[in-house]
Amino acid sequence: ELSRLHFHQLDPLLAVKLAILWCHDRFQYGFKHCLAATADWLQVADRRDDWEEKLICLAEAIDHMSFDALRHPPYPFSGPAPYDRDRLLAAIEEEQSESAEAMVAGALEQGVTWEELEGVFATAALAHYNSFGHSMIYVYKAGQLVDRFGDEVCRPLALSLVRQLCFATREDLIPEFQDYGPALASYPSRLGDQPSCQDAPFPATIADALAWVAERAVESLPKTIHTSLLEALARNMLHFDITFQLAVDRHVQDNVSWLQFTHSLTFSNAVRYACSRYPELWPQGLMQMALFLGRSHRYVDLAAVAEDDWQVDDMQAFLEGAFQVILDHGLRDPIFSAHVLKTTVAVEEEVLAAGESRVPSLLPSLNRFLNSPLKQKHVRRLARQANELVSRDFTGD
Repeated sequence: ELSRLHFHQLDPLLAVKLAILWCHDRFQYGFKHCLAATADWLQVADRRDDWEEKLICLAEAIDHMSFDALRHPPYPFSGPAPYDRDRLLAAIEEEQSESAEAMVAGALEQGVTWEELEGVFATAALAHYNSFGHSMIYVYKAGQLVDRFGDEVCRPLALSLVRQLCFATREDLIPEFQDYGPALASYPSRLGDQPSCQDAPFPATIADALAWVAERAVESLPKTIHTSLLEALARNMLHFDITFQLAVDRHVQDNVSWLQFTHSLTFSNAVRYACSRYPELWPQGLMQMALFLGRSHRYVDLAAVAEDDWQVDDMQAFLEGAFQVILDHGLRDPIFSAHVLKTTVAVEEEVLAAGESRVPSLLPSLNRFLNSPLKQKHVRRLARQANELVSRDFTGD
């Protein structure tokens, strides 16, 4: 049908917009990867002159939305109700999805713009380490889709997003991240203004990474701290010990794959966007980047990877090659192609924003990721871990 629209000289983007309108209320827990990936697929499509390559991007976006939404009924949204910014933030914090949805619906009826709501959504997304950072990424990508399609998608995307914010898991409240709250409370009230910054620790524990951010914030600009953290996160990814991805004999908490590492870069990309627009959110954004840095330190092997093997000599040629791989990715489940896509898009944006020399590990980390195995199904590991879990009921261990 996309080809039919094209050859009838109609705009095939209409099909993407209609897919968003059709699927947005079929996600029981709100905004999903498929909508975020759609923003990136459209960005890639914009830069393709060849219709076949544009077709791939548009078809992949619709395929992912369909994959996630088919066989699901609509889950109606609440509303409308009078909008109040503070009450909306309180409703999200209290996980009152029906009340939050109603206020967002009311806000849009009252003429509140996406620009105003985006600030509320970004604040709520960074109020916690929400869904390991997914919420902040979704706010960024929802805004790109609204910029693309305008008011027609503003309401469905805003409602889907606020639902996700209410259902998002608050990872900062689990024991692994117990240092986050005190570290955030220690963040200096007066931000530093120095354009230079000591390198972020690598590898680092969560406590060390959080302490480093708090110390640097006294003297350095937030954007400078962001760049230093981003470089450390890229080195983390470059040195990922992929034996963890392939292993079948480790504990559940060590079920680690490339996606845990790529996600730190896409989150950092969204943090730069949001905090540049809403500077009061820098403390939360930087501290949560530190959580990513510390969370992954156990899965880094400095001896296994020679950094020189993955250096990129020609950035433009490398990125064009990466996008060519994406345009014929061969990955069955769209969640995997979405991660390959969004990581490449985020890395390109961050290299251009910071400068290649300031984040020298970004392109090498992407290079290694794109040229390494990505295991998509763990049959033996799942069976073994299930047996171990159930057997405890019989052995008493």
